[in-house]
Amino acid sequence: MDEFDLDGFDSFNSYDSYDYGTVDYGSGSSDALGGLLAGGLGIGMMIVIFLVWLVIIVFAIYITYRMVKKMGYSGWMVLLVLFFSPIMSIYFAFAKWPVEQEVERLRGGSKTEAKVTEGGK
Repeated sequence: MDEFDLDGFDSFNSYDSYDYGTVDYGSGSSDALGGLLAGGLGIGMMIVIFLVWLVIIVFAIYITYRMVKKMGYSGWMVLLVLFFSPIMSIYFAFAKWPVEQEVERLRGGSKTEAKVTEGGK
């Protein structure tokens, strides 16, 4: 028994008197300043995260705009793509793009245009 110090373990509720290193924030300006600084950093991080997401969204819209323009559609079609993306993906997969129609017209392989010219003779 001599080798162990059992002074603090006499009663079952001895943990109530233990100091867990808590700090009294009621006094001192440095603690209040630390709290304000931590809150400011939290708000600052939220603003940074918001700006990063905003840049990502704007970049995604720009990429979609470029793809829609290369397909030969109007740039305003990007709004339909953004709001109805699964439906527009199916539409783009099975529709004949204006670029494809232009290529067929320039090659002279368009069946609809051949009918129009034959009917016009």
